[in-house]
Parts: sequence; C-alpha cells; structure tokens
Amino acid sequence: MTKVARALFGLVALGALTGSCHKGTYLELVFKAQGLPAVNHILVGFTLADGRVSVGSLPDKPAAGNVVTFPSSAAFQLDNHSGAITILATAYDETNTQVAQASASTTIMDGKTWTVELNFTAPPAGDAGATDAPTPADAASDSLVTITDGSLLDGGGDTCVAATVQASESVSLDYNSSGPSLDSGNLLWANIGPAERTIGWMKFGIRFIPRTARIMKATLNLTMVQATGNAPLLVVDYSSVDGWTRKSKAEEVPVTSVISTGGPYLLPATGTPTPYTLDPNHDWALDLGASDGTITLGIENMAAAPTALLASKVTFYGVDHIAAVDGTRPTLDLVICPAN
Repeated sequence: MTKVARALFGLVALGALTGSCHKGTYLELVFKAQGLPAVNHILVGFTLADGRVSVGSLPDKPAAGNVVTFPSSAAFQLDNHSGAITILATAYDETNTQVAQASASTTIMDGKTWTVELNFTAPPAGDAGATDAPTPADAASDSLVTITDGSLLDGGGDTCVAATVQASESVSLDYNSSGPSLDSGNLLWANIGPAERTIGWMKFGIRFIPRTARIMKATLNLTMVQATGNAPLLVVDYSSVDGWTRKSKAEEVPVTSVISTGGPYLLPATGTPTPYTLDPNHDWALDLGASDGTITLGIENMAAAPTALLASKVTFYGVDHIAAVDGTRPTLDLVICPAN
C-alpha cells in the first residue's frame, strides 16, 4: 500500500505519523477501487466545521504516465481543528477526465489517529467525466459573473467567450507579523517595509467555466485608493488555498507562485481600474469546476524596503459587502475557449 503523510492542504503544518514525541491529531484516508481505468491523480477536498475548504492533488504535481495503485493512503495532520469534516475525493486519468468519486464524513478526534476508507465508484457508462465535483459554498455566485461576449450555453459551442468576474471576498495579511494581522476592512494592502510584508488577497468564483475549457487570456483589474512611500513594484500572486476567510491568518494562505506577467508593475493609476496581465500558461486545472470552482489571487509589493525611509505602501479597494453599488470591487476579465 502506498502511504503519504502530509498536511491538510495549506491549513496546518506537516507532521509525521510516527517518530514524534508530540501526540498529534491525524486522519488517514485509505483509497480503494476496483475495475477503474488507470488513475493519474486524486483530487481531495476537505470542508471543515467552520466552513473553510481545502483542496489539493495527490500527488502534488502528477507527472505524465503516473499511475495510482490501490489501495493507497495519505495521512493529514489536523491539530488545532475540531468538529465534523467532510471529504470528497475525485479520481482523474492522465487527460484530466474524471473516472470516479468517493465521499465520506467524520469527526475530528483530538490527539488520536483514525482511519476513513474511501471506495471509488465509477460513474454510469456514458457519463464518465460528465459531472464536476461540488463547489464549496464560498465560491462566487452567478450574480458576480457577466458574460461580455459570446455564450456558455451548450459548452460555449465552437467560439471563445469573454467574461468578467467580480471578487467574492478579500483580505489583507501580514506575512512578517508574529501576531494577528491588522484589520484592513474592505481594503487591499500591498505594503512592504522593514517589518511588514502585507499581501491583499481576493477570491473569484469560476464555477461557471467548463472544466475542459482553455483560459486564453486573464486580466486582474484593481482600483487604487492611495500610495505612500517609495515607488512600488507590484506583482500578482496565486495561492492554491481557497478556503480562507477574513479571519484567516497569513500562514493559512501560502503564496504558491507569481502569476502576473509583464511586471513587476510600477505605480498604478488612481481612481480608475489598473489592469494586471496574468500568465496565459498558468495551469487552471485545480481551480475550475472539476475541483473547487474558485481561484485566489493576491497583490504584492516587491519593492526593496530595508529601512523605514524606503517603505512602500499601496492601498486598493477590496470587496465591500455592505455597499449597494460596489463599482470599485476587483474584477477578473477572462477569455474562455473550447478545448479543441
């Protein structure tokens, strides 16, 4: 049996199942299956009692030709978490086509190690890959999506579709602080200083995009409030963790990669949206409807700031849930094309 020990995707620190003096809380998932086509990777999603959602792939970066053998297992450390947890596992072949799903619910057992079995069941004949995994509740609703050109009916046909997605949530987190981040309210901070590295994060619901589609163009649009200090150098970050809330801590939202291209960007315009072009080669597979239906993007200031005199701070509008008309909310422009 293949066994992997790892963290609950981005929510807690990695810990080993054995060889530690600390008696931690570990959930071991055992994946079983019979009669399935070759499985290249398994997408595992967790929904915690507090509403946070975490999704990740086993293995992290499945290579071409990789085959998951059954039974296999993976262990996840759940220290500092409690209550019920729902698990959804989706098996994919090498072409990223869904071949089977399995789900289960359990209750976190503090200070113990327990096992949950997930038995994959293939979809009925003719339906393989026809459905997407359920989308977490925090993914954006359709009211935040505007199709600006074309139609997604019947899979969008043979033509490309243009859409604008409004951000569904935002938060600013300080990665140099040993304590809780200051509350930025509805604002996004991209600050860098001798003792500060604050990234403004946004999430966008992209459940409406067919999982087989290609994202040919993506642009993040942000409206600046003000800038102070040294000239900024701005980049757009990507995080594979989408289950955060405004109460999350910085360590719960890791920076997976820089997704912008053509930068770093200098001082943006004031009062009008500034476009930030995203890398067209970014792999959207973990973000489309086949997984969690949400993408997390952040604005970060990379300017050098060894002293207070060189500190650079830029403030953008984030998501205002109270405003009747939120015309300054971050938006994501997309051009979506058929796979073939």
